[in-house]
Amino acid sequence: MPIFSFERLIVLRHGECRHNVDGKYAGWQDTPLTAKGISQARECANILKNAIPDLGGFRFISSPLSRATVSLEIMLEALELSARGHSTDNRLREIDFGDNSGRAASEVQKELSTATQQDIWNYTHPSGESQAALCDRVGRFLEDLVEDSVIVCHSGPARMIRSHLLEISRRETLSFKLGHGKALFFHRKHEYFLYSDLS
Repeated sequence: MPIFSFERLIVLRHGECRHNVDGKYAGWQDTPLTAKGISQARECANILKNAIPDLGGFRFISSPLSRATVSLEIMLEALELSARGHSTDNRLREIDFGDNSGRAASEVQKELSTATQQDIWNYTHPSGESQAALCDRVGRFLEDLVEDSVIVCHSGPARMIRSHLLEISRRETLSFKLGHGKALFFHRKHEYFLYSDLS
């Protein structure tokens, strides 16, 4: 297991966005939060406040995609921490669905061959990337992270963060899905990370 520098990590998924409602792959496309998504982001502030009353020692980082940055800004405003500011990191973007971005997920799934479905980890979306590539870039992000942090990202990166910190199989990694406005808390115990669902 790689040696990570941080002790605590809170990972939240952005609020619901328009493509989520429409059943489309969003990927790297910017798609706005819905009214429900905005409400979910506000609720995330309560989750954070209840889990860690003093967030002073935490850095705030999000994916640069607007559904994540806006979610984080809403949280910080609700926590009266807007002045703290936050940063973004491209490695926290959702998986790049390439030419499949903006398409109905059900439509894309129907087109995948049986062989592809059996090895979805290595399937590369046309002009996009694979789950394996997503896992690699998220791993590089974690290796560079030196501070306890609050991360706001997407389902794919959240899944890979969990995979790296808990050292789980590819099958278990891909079967996990973090809901919109939901949160995970990871904390180090000796050389291992433990986690709990804060939602």
